[in-house]
Amino acid sequence: MNKTQSISVGIFVVLGIALLWVIQNSLNDASTQKAPGYEIVGYFDTLLQLRSGDDVRMAGVRIGSVQSTELDGTRAKATFRIDQQYRIPEDSEASIGMAGLLGANLVSIKIGSSPYVLSNGKEIRTVAGFDINLVVNEIGALSNRVGNAFASVEKLLGTDEEGKENIFDLISRLLSENRDSIRNTLANLDTISGQIAAGEGTIGKLVMEDAVYEDIRTVTAELKQTLAEAETLISNTRSIIDHVKSGQGTVGTLIYGETDIAAQLEALMKDLHEFSAKLNNPDSTIGKLLTDDQLYGEVQTLMKKASQTLDGMGDAAPISAIGAAAGALF
Repeated sequence: MNKTQSISVGIFVVLGIALLWVIQNSLNDASTQKAPGYEIVGYFDTLLQLRSGDDVRMAGVRIGSVQSTELDGTRAKATFRIDQQYRIPEDSEASIGMAGLLGANLVSIKIGSSPYVLSNGKEIRTVAGFDINLVVNEIGALSNRVGNAFASVEKLLGTDEEGKENIFDLISRLLSENRDSIRNTLANLDTISGQIAAGEGTIGKLVMEDAVYEDIRTVTAELKQTLAEAETLISNTRSIIDHVKSGQGTVGTLIYGETDIAAQLEALMKDLHEFSAKLNNPDSTIGKLLTDDQLYGEVQTLMKKASQTLDGMGDAAPISAIGAAAGALF
């Protein structure tokens, strides 16, 4: 390398270093400079590599930046500085996202609908954000499971060190040993399928004959009608039972009515018992009429005298007839 080339390379390196210094100072000034606005805070389980200076966006529009991050107890606290012209509803939600698959982290705010807005120092609701590291870990675990599955399949299809049969050898040997049985089974299946196609046997008739199908439909319809009638009967029975339980109707009144039917029946039975006792008592008037033969004879004699008296009254005068009747009776 000659002297001129060495000088050119040296100048290029110096300019590159100077450019990097300028860019770094510009970024630091931009991150440290505070634009007019207000601050809000949010608490997260994890900040997912969120750093000071990262954007705060709402509906995709940059409305501020991350002012600072710190650990507050068991949670991470992030302070956001929002530009003065933007207002955030109180029920809005903040989450940590990514500007792209390989981009920097940012805070995404989902706009709420509350008429009230967050003021300086207020806390915003937060939700868990998308963590690309968890996705990478899940993909790694999935790849391990897929590898293990392929290894199991390879072990099943191959022959291990002990010389055991693989799955294809086992299937081939089973088919070879049971060739005759398989052939007979296939022949039987072919015969059965032919009988079914010809409409022979119960299954063949069920499959091929329309009359059997119509009979089944008729029986099914009758069963449905019978079930419907049974449901109606059950419904009517339940209605009658409810009617009786409510104390309505004669039976309901007798069983569940408020009137004391049992007491009335008991009193009636008592009266019948007393009446029958009097009938069976020979000392009572009715008992004597029923059981005393002498009284029956006297009544019969009285009736004969009355008959004779009436016969004699036909030829007598009224007054003498009355006297004769009284004399005959008494």
